[in-house]
Amino acid sequence: MATKTAQEKIAEIRANAAAEIARLMEEALAELHDKRKAAEATLQGINEAIEELTGKPARSKRGGGASKGLPDVPSAAALKSLINKAEGKKLTRKGINAAGYSLKSALELAKGDKETFGFKQNKAQGEVWLK
Repeated sequence: MATKTAQEKIAEIRANAAAEIARLMEEALAELHDKRKAAEATLQGINEAIEELTGKPARSKRGGGASKGLPDVPSAAALKSLINKAEGKKLTRKGINAAGYSLKSALELAKGDKETFGFKQNKAQGEVWLK
């Protein structure tokens, strides 16, 4: 059995490191999404308590955006499935919203996996496709 050259070992280590980094990035993104959902649930509970005490809806301090409070696309696999079902294998903001998801979350997934997804964003508009 031939021994590997230093260059072959470097290439192997780089490939393994890239795969491990990609896996860890996906894991970290999932953890952050979970933390955000927990924080949103906490905030909702606080707003409900304020409303109960004051009799008035609590006002959000966040700036108004185009978000209609749609849920996030749960995973890259779910986004792939949506794109595969779409006409022209491309999803626009309207298509993503019609599927019941937010454009922002679809773009975040696409930006996190640029090898799989292509995307274009123009302010509140955008589209996502498979490469």
